[in-house]
Order: sequence, then C-alpha cells, then structure tokens
Amino acid sequence: MKKRKRPPILLLLTALALMLTACGAPSASLPTVNPDKTVQNTRAAETDAPQNSLPPGSTAQITSDPTVEPTPSKERFIEELRARYSAHTPNGYSLWTKDSSLYCVDSKGYATCRLPAGEQELTNVYNGVFLTAKGAATYLRKIDGSAVFSDDKLDGAKVILLSHKGQAMFQDGYIMLCRMTESYAGASYELGFMNTNGEWLVPLSGQNPILTGGFDASVSNLKEKLYYCGEGILAFQSDEDQHSYYNIRENQTVTIKNTNYNFDSILQCDYLQFRNGICVTAYGNYYYKFNVNGETKLIRKNIHNNIHERLGSNYYDRNTDQMIIMGIQYHTDAFYVGDAFSGTIVKKIENIKVCNVTGFFSDGTAQLMIENKEGNYYYTVIDRNGNFLFEPIKTESNAVFNLNGYHIDTAKTTYHDGYFSVIDNNGNLLLKTDYVKDFYIKNGVARYEKNDETFYVDLGKCTPIQ
Repeated sequence: MKKRKRPPILLLLTALALMLTACGAPSASLPTVNPDKTVQNTRAAETDAPQNSLPPGSTAQITSDPTVEPTPSKERFIEELRARYSAHTPNGYSLWTKDSSLYCVDSKGYATCRLPAGEQELTNVYNGVFLTAKGAATYLRKIDGSAVFSDDKLDGAKVILLSHKGQAMFQDGYIMLCRMTESYAGASYELGFMNTNGEWLVPLSGQNPILTGGFDASVSNLKEKLYYCGEGILAFQSDEDQHSYYNIRENQTVTIKNTNYNFDSILQCDYLQFRNGICVTAYGNYYYKFNVNGETKLIRKNIHNNIHERLGSNYYDRNTDQMIIMGIQYHTDAFYVGDAFSGTIVKKIENIKVCNVTGFFSDGTAQLMIENKEGNYYYTVIDRNGNFLFEPIKTESNAVFNLNGYHIDTAKTTYHDGYFSVIDNNGNLLLKTDYVKDFYIKNGVARYEKNDETFYVDLGKCTPIQ
C-alpha cells in the first residue's frame, strides 16, 4: 500500500516547528551573570524612581534606546548582602560592569537593566535615576534603563558635572546644562538647570545670574570653579574681593564682600555646607556664619581656658546658636564639652581619661574611647550636651564601629585591619571579630576579608561573635 503524500503546507509547518524547537524561544530575562572577579563594583543608589515628564515647550527629548534590556533577571546578578552593601541606601541600587556592559542592580542582587555596550556611569543612582555617557552624549536614565533625555538632543546644550560635589548636586536633584556658541571672535554661553525628572527649573539663558555676576565663564571654569554647597546653592569667586551664592530654586545671586578671610581657600577646603539656609565654618581664628540671603557674621573663636586641647570636630547647633566643641585639660582626668561662640563650658565629665574621639556627627553624637589607669579601654557615645547614651563598655578590640560605619580606635591606629567590634548607640554588641582585614560597614552590612576571602555579614541577624 502506498504512503499518502503530505500536503506541502503541512511540510512547511512541520519544518517551521522543528526550527523553533532547535533554536529555542527568545528569553525575556537578562542573561545570568555569575559574580566572578570580572564583575567590578562601581556605584551605589537609592530607590523609588520618579515619574519623568517635561514641561510644555521644553527642548529636552525623552528617548529610548532599543538595545536597553529593562526586564529584571530571574536569577541574582550578585549575592544579596553584597548588593545591599554596594547600594547607596539599604533599599537602593548600584551600578556594575560586566563584559563592557553596565548593569543596574537592586539591593536584593537582581539586575534591573543592561545598558548598551560601552556606556559608562557618571554618577551613582540617586532617587531612582543616574547619569551615564557614551561618546559625546550624556544620558539621564531610570533604573529600568529607559532614558529621560540625552543631551545630544537638547539643541547643543550639554550636561556639566561639577568637579566639586557634582555627585551631591545630582543627589539633591539638580543638573546643570550649558550651551556654548563659538566663533572666530570667541565664545558665548547660556546656562540653565533641570531637575532629575528632566524638567527645566531654570531655562537656558545668556543672562543667567552666574554669567552676569562676574563669573569668568568657560566650560572648564564651570566644572572647576563653581562649588556646590548643598540645598541648591552654588558658590563662586565673583571678584578679587567678593564672592557670590547662586540659589538655583530662586534663580538669584547674592554677593558678599570678603572681609578678613580668604574665601577661595574656604571653598577649596570643602568647608561650605548649607543646612536650613545657614552655613557655619571655621577658618583660622574665626568662625564664619553665612546666610543664603547674603548676611555674613564673623565670630572670633572663644575657647574656655580649661580646654587646653580640642578633640573631635565641631557641631553647630542651629536651635541654640552654639558651636559645640570637645576637649581636655592637661594633667587633669577630665573631659569638656563647650561652646566656642560664648567661651562657656556646657558640661565637664570628671575622673575620665579620654584618649580618642570621633565626631561630632551630623546627628550631634560623638564616639569616645576612654582609657583607665590599668590601661584598659572603654567605649561609649555622647550627645551634643556631653551626656552618655550608655555606660562605657570595656572593649578589647582595636576599634569599635557604629552602625553608620564610623569607627574609633584605641590608642593604636588600625587602618581597618585588626580585631573589631560593632556597638550600636544603645550599647548593644552586634558583632565581634577575630583578626580581619579591610573592615567596613554600610547599609547594615559589615564587609571584611579573612584568609583571602571576602565576607558580608548582616548586622541585624548575626551572632555577636564571628
């Protein structure tokens, strides 16, 4: 009996099915990448990407690169604790490179996107966005890899990332852009500012107050001679005897005559940082109190006679208008907390020998290491009034860390190699190690090296002894 011939259409369908089976269906997930030594940690990030939109008439264009793969990987790109340690915040993101491609990775270790080969990171990931560059173009990208804009589509305006605290300025949500028009007669400049949603806060203009306020404009000077001071404030030397603050949100500049201090030295020493519109910094024998509205106050340092040697760093209390300092008196077992504006003592702690201090920190606390007459060391934390947050705890470690990663050594410097303890501000011992190297803490994760291996420890779940 003869076999029936299959109709041609059935043969075609059968062949097509075999081809699909052999080749496999395209994968919707990112390729799995093992965390081997070729993966290099680069940047860290925050979470909650903002909704991106542009105002009517804006020249910025929302773009999308078809080579970006936004689908999250179903398998971890890196181990979870390593990812959390590398992120900017505990629930943030970090950027990693692998095989010439840049990946955004969440704090659980999963890749959220893979960017085109050759694209390089310019910033950390803050508030769900980050800056990258490829060739002459700069991209503002979200964590799924989509581009809010690329500056090669902004009619000649280019992103300028400051050399001085450019990352901090981006983290606060500000992007500076400059358009240069060049001819044989020279160059003219237009300056503007966007937020990290890609919206113009200050449109491009050749009459921007920075450009008309005495600043010597050039692309190089915009990068190198504008200083970000927090809260959307840029400072610059506008003349030999004056300096200016530019407020991005108000698009206004205030100019202050320099008196009895070298403002350019203060800027380059990274001293200026505004909080609630006020900046207080020390230089030489004076404190300088700057207000964003242009008011300036010069205060001569007034240290109480009992404080012979100052320890730690200053803390300006905006509620009481005090400059809190710490120090000791020679040949006396006493520790002082004082106000350097008024020259008064805030608190005297008697019968202790403080051998080391770290802080004050931004929360008004400081770490103290105390040595008793037997040569043993005790650790505690004080507030800005000099009060113990807990009774001093005996420690045999070379250094004690807090959960923010700040540490205080005993009398011997350790440079992050040695025996370490982690104690929180309630006096709880969270971790104690034997001899390890390169010990650091970030986002509640301790990282160290031991026997040529790298370890990550969750400080919220570990046992006290490791």
